[in-house]
Amino acid sequence: MAMTTTLDDYLNKFVQVITGDGRDIIGTLIGFDQATNVILSNSSERIYAADKPLNIVNLGLQLIKGSNVAMVALVDEDVHEKIDWEQLIAPPMGVIWEPE
Repeated sequence: MAMTTTLDDYLNKFVQVITGDGRDIIGTLIGFDQATNVILSNSSERIYAADKPLNIVNLGLQLIKGSNVAMVALVDEDVHEKIDWEQLIAPPMGVIWEPE
């Protein structure tokens, strides 16, 4: 039998949110509702560019509208801390769908 995970399992944990408009936001999940609106504390956005290193922008407390949430994933903090994010060069993800 497959194990399912709900956002309840991610409360107060470090997560990554990918949005429909292609944003990559990380932070601590502190709340959500039935419409998958999510609230992150201590959040930051990773902005990718094919020709320069990753830009990390601190956002603080962030509410992300559920209709723009493509994915919420638990982040392995040990792996995350080993990556030199500010040296990473990668093209932007692009739009997955147009937000409402």
